Amino acid sequence: MTQEDKTYKNLIDSLETEQPSMRFTKNVMDAIEGMEVAPVSKRYINPLIIKAIAAVLVLCLLASLYVVVMSADAIPDYTSKLPESPLTEHFSLYIIGINIILLMLLAERWLSSKKRIQDLQNNAQE
Repeated sequence: MTQEDKTYKNLIDSLETEQPSMRFTKNVMDAIEGMEVAPVSKRYINPLIIKAIAAVLVLCLLASLYVVVMSADAIPDYTSKLPESPLTEHFSLYIIGINIILLMLLAERWLSSKKRIQDLQNNAQE
């Protein structure tokens, strides 16, 4: 360490940190008190960005389906070797039931989020 570095270090060590005035917090709170709270914004994200992301995902899905369909060969018949079971007999009904339950959960979540947003907007206006 050079003499100059030691001098700077001693100078910095000798300096005291400044203390804010006793009423600093009160002055800041008084200044903030007169300001209005910004209303809740409906959109924090640009809707075009969301649509663009959705479009890219749909295009990827369609491209994947195209590649799968075009590269698929004739499907061998394996069903003749499988034994009949009650599960395969009503499989489509099970899938429909699961989809109905998932759609009901999705609708409930969507409606509750809409209600929550409405409550937030009402609280912001009061």
